[in-house]
Amino acid sequence: MAKEEKEKEKNKPKPCPKWLNDTAKKEWRRVAKILVAEGKDFTDKDLKALEAYCMADK
Repeated sequence: MAKEEKEKEKNKPKPCPKWLNDTAKKEWRRVAKILVAEGKDFTDKDLKALEAYCMADK
């Protein structure tokens, strides 16, 4: 079971950056939930792209 938990943690994005505004944080959570449900792997590049997307959405 520990292996399953590690796999879940691997696919879980980091919490949204504190510096994002409220609208961007809401979008971060919305998109992250979808990506986790699809079982996507997250890299640092993915997180940076998600940050940029959320900031552009404001």
